Amino acid sequence: REIRGRIGRPLVFNQIAGGKSPSRSFRELREAGISVAIYSTPCLFAAQSAMDGAMKSILQGNGHLPEGGTNPIGISECTAILDENLARRNARGARVSPIR
Repeated sequence: REIRGRIGRPLVFNQIAGGKSPSRSFRELREAGISVAIYSTPCLFAAQSAMDGAMKSILQGNGHLPEGGTNPIGISECTAILDENLARRNARGARVSPIR
């Protein structure tokens, strides 16, 4: 809070999986004066794992797209997720989510 008060700007916390900073709760971040928290690596690692699984299925199927799968998602499900995120953003009138 002291730093934020001195600089008069929002503070950003970049939580890196396996990084040096200890994991903090939203409450702890809010109390520290953090405005935005970034969780890029947990999302990246999950996406990487899902893409690896998809590519293995394609290879095992000799180039054919897998039918179903353990967690199938199609265009309609993907579009619904994107629409939901856009609706939340538009309802807030902001581009990023504040720490709650």
